[in-house]
Amino acid sequence: MPRLKLDFEFMIPSIQDWVNQNYTSTQIAKEVSNQIRKPVTSRTIERRLQEWNITRRNMKQETAELRLQIVILWQMSYPDRYIVQELNKHGFNTSLYQVEKVRKKLGYIRRMTSTNRAEADKQLWDLVRQELDNGEIEGYRKELLQKWFRKAGYITNR
Repeated sequence: MPRLKLDFEFMIPSIQDWVNQNYTSTQIAKEVSNQIRKPVTSRTIERRLQEWNITRRNMKQETAELRLQIVILWQMSYPDRYIVQELNKHGFNTSLYQVEKVRKKLGYIRRMTSTNRAEADKQLWDLVRQELDNGEIEGYRKELLQKWFRKAGYITNR
């Protein structure tokens, strides 16, 4: 006869909070078993987290602004770890995984031929043109454009 499935779905909000507080699955299992007064293993918790689509990875939604920041820092030859530090410093809650994923999706790889580098530069200019098409930076000269990018949180070089 199969075992009965433990019912602790009423604790999903509490479990979500514990996951956000970086509790391990063993710690969460202890908390759950204390509350329902039945033994719960860490593997059960991991399986349920997967069923409920609760993840520890809180990725920032990929926006044009995030892509532009990643591309600009990549153009300045910064390593991915430094890009993550700079983005987190400027309010983007990103991870190394997300930066690598976005960068590779945009076609920016570390080892490039000169023709690939020219294509990457063209893509950067296309992103800036999209900002120009929005009309917000229309008519800005070099100094004003640099100030606008800095004020908007874009990390650019001169």
